[in-house]
Amino acid sequence: MRERLGEFVDSLQLDDSAFSRSYGPVRIDWSQKDYRLTEPEARYALALNQTLLTAKAERRGGRWLIDVRHEMEVKYPDSVLVTLVTRPRLRVEEGLFWVLQNCGWLHPYTAEWRFQFYSDDKRLK
Repeated sequence: MRERLGEFVDSLQLDDSAFSRSYGPVRIDWSQKDYRLTEPEARYALALNQTLLTAKAERRGGRWLIDVRHEMEVKYPDSVLVTLVTRPRLRVEEGLFWVLQNCGWLHPYTAEWRFQFYSDDKRLK
């Protein structure tokens, strides 16, 4: 996610005559090889996996204000095995949650995360 946003920010030029620029939507997904459950980034990978990333930059004086949006549809498939840990092997059958979804105990929804930052924010680098 940081890499994709960094590419967008790097493409913004202060001498550009445009007032605004848009980016995306871009699909962001992580696989198990991209994170470890024992590491802090696992929380983000699990929460934001398979999101659509969009961003809009607006010129504000001598810098750009970037508004970022992640959108994720949350619903369970009828049969998918998800491996959370490989050693020891820990797998979850999401079909169990699909049954609860179809019984009305769980409800599909769309989650949205939004945040803003300025193009000169060093935390992105």
